[in-house]
Amino acid sequence: MAGAGTATTAPSPSPTAAPVTPTPTPTPSPTGFPPVAGCDATLPGDDVANGELGDEHLCAIGSGQRLRPDAAASFVALDAFYRAETGEGLIECVTDSYRSYEAQVDVADRKPGLAAEPGTSEHGWGLAVDVGCGANSFDGALYDWLDDNADEFGWENPDWARPGGSTPEPWHWEFTPAS
Repeated sequence: MAGAGTATTAPSPSPTAAPVTPTPTPTPSPTGFPPVAGCDATLPGDDVANGELGDEHLCAIGSGQRLRPDAAASFVALDAFYRAETGEGLIECVTDSYRSYEAQVDVADRKPGLAAEPGTSEHGWGLAVDVGCGANSFDGALYDWLDDNADEFGWENPDWARPGGSTPEPWHWEFTPAS
């Protein structure tokens, strides 16, 4: 027992380990990925046409790009996975995403034979992105990474856009919503 005037010392706290941030992985649940923070957009209904999605149907993913909510949530998760593996961002590489009908007409006029017929593009549903940063070439490192990983997040370079496809576009990736 300590007497008067005898100092007692408190046990020193044990050092705490630095928090470990888990590497994001695809969510296997049919409901998809966590929603994009700050976005309360809803999926467009049958009354909305291709290229006519409004702010109520689109979520910002960064760099001025927008996608419908399920595609946006999946792409943000894909970006987090890419950042965890490489330390670099994928969102900054997106050169195009949702296209209004008017934007589809503009692209078709500027790139005849390359762009989809206006009103039929997956960009007009907010379900497609075009990616630069090395994904604009089939032998680019980012294309290879996307080809190896994007399908786990619901994204694919469709057959028509793959090597030997009808319109090879290594930069074009589409999201397939869960049924």
